[in-house]
Amino acid sequence: TVDLDRMTGITSTDGTGALLGFTETTVVIRTPAPTTVATIRNNDADPVTVDAGVTASPPGIDVELDGSSRVLAPGETIAVEAACTVPPEGAQGTADYTIVADAAGPLVQITDATLVGSLTYECPGRPSGPPR
Repeated sequence: TVDLDRMTGITSTDGTGALLGFTETTVVIRTPAPTTVATIRNNDADPVTVDAGVTASPPGIDVELDGSSRVLAPGETIAVEAACTVPPEGAQGTADYTIVADAAGPLVQITDATLVGSLTYECPGRPSGPPR
């Protein structure tokens, strides 16, 4: 949606080049250590305040943001990370996640920017039996 008091030109671009750019990374999640699966980038010339949230399904894979509300300088990113958080017997498969973000700067306001992504996980189980 655009509100203008004067004439201007508007150009649309894909997810990585948009004012609030999304980039999905192809990785396989194999450990409980956080692994970056996507980023949100400020492509504006001015700082913007970004409020974002992420949801994932199934819930056995932990997908979260590196901070859900913060000011991003031009070119700065927020990482979206995933980690194995599955039952002791382990699990593997795919998970879908959705990122929804709003951003506001001096001359721009973005609402409900959305990235729907998927990731693959191969999470090992915990060792069973007494320690050796």
